[in-house]
Amino acid sequence: MDKKHFTATVYIVSDAKVLLLEHKKMASWLPPGGHVEENELPSEAALREVMEETGLQVELITSKSFQEEKHYLEVNDPRTSLIPCPWRFLLEEISQNHYHIDFIYLAKIINNKIKNNEGHNLQWFSILDLEKNQNIFPNVKYYGIKAIQEFCSQ
Repeated sequence: MDKKHFTATVYIVSDAKVLLLEHKKMASWLPPGGHVEENELPSEAALREVMEETGLQVELITSKSFQEEKHYLEVNDPRTSLIPCPWRFLLEEISQNHYHIDFIYLAKIINNKIKNNEGHNLQWFSILDLEKNQNIFPNVKYYGIKAIQEFCSQ
């Protein structure tokens, strides 16, 4: 029987670079992220995981209409809340019969104080760095490059 877990991943972009951490168990560089806990929204898990793994406070990047819609609901229908939409959704095979349903977010930094709480090596990667590094999964390279390109075009 397949096991499917919900996860949240965050591509943090700053100065045309994306922040990745060296995941020892996976022997690869990955963006911050982890499992969504019970009764936790994916966007909350994304922010929590970034804080736990990097110490950074980030803001999830949302559509241009997000704040307007959020304000409208707060004023006109306070029982309904707008949740930040992921930038992408992926289904990732982790091992045989083990999958992650991954809510992937883009984020920008609120504070620049990296505090490595979990002992991972952290490194900023440019597009060229991503292309050259052999210890990055193809999907992480692809979306890291896309994240930089989309963030820098805004």
